[in-house]
Amino acid sequence: MSFYENFVIDCLDQFASTDSEISSWKAGNELMERLGGTAITLGAINRTTLSPIWARSSMNRDFLEQYLIENLYGCDPFIKDLGQNLLPVMARPGHRDEVRGVSSAEAMLSKRLHDFGYQFLYGMKFGGSGDKQLKMLTFCSDRGAQDFDPDDLRMIRIAAALAVANIGPPEAEGDDFLRVKEVLVALTTREREILQLYASGYRNDRIGDRLKISDVMVRKHAAAARLKLGARTRDQSIALALKYRCIDL
Repeated sequence: MSFYENFVIDCLDQFASTDSEISSWKAGNELMERLGGTAITLGAINRTTLSPIWARSSMNRDFLEQYLIENLYGCDPFIKDLGQNLLPVMARPGHRDEVRGVSSAEAMLSKRLHDFGYQFLYGMKFGGSGDKQLKMLTFCSDRGAQDFDPDDLRMIRIAAALAVANIGPPEAEGDDFLRVKEVLVALTTREREILQLYASGYRNDRIGDRLKISDVMVRKHAAAARLKLGARTRDQSIALALKYRCIDL
């Protein structure tokens, strides 16, 4: 039996001993710690609309709060890449190649990750062609990318696949629950402005006048926001935007 086969059996045994979503989540984190990880983030999105369904994370809570407050999800390469393909995505926060030629927001995200000790992130996506959901697990480490050779990354991918198969959404919003819509709904500035004005009672024509854009563009941005929020109507999009703190009253 090969080393990798033994590793898979060991992983399966670890998950087989769990009896709840909490213990499965703990087992997944412990497994990644054995491979050099310090935290993981796991979530699912609708494959067709790319709307978030759920997510959970063991990353530093202070980092996650800053991530939300500073709206860094809009420039997050792991989120932006979700609908592209199933190839892994790597990031080396603070590395000079990571901040060269990027936007100020992307440079800030890299700095925040580096400041909180995250030196290497490895995002993996899972989902068959017929699956309605696409899941992603991001492996976070305080070790540098140079510390992980191809065999290490292969083991991380194996462990991630088993973790995704055995870990589901949290049953309640505990410490490991990531406020998924706040993180994954990357509304543009214009979409937020229009939703904010809708919430203040403005109609399309008044919004167009105020923002100096046409009614057609107002409707286009509003439709894009509804899609991202998973809303069917204008009122529902306003309610969801308020709920997930995308806008304020």
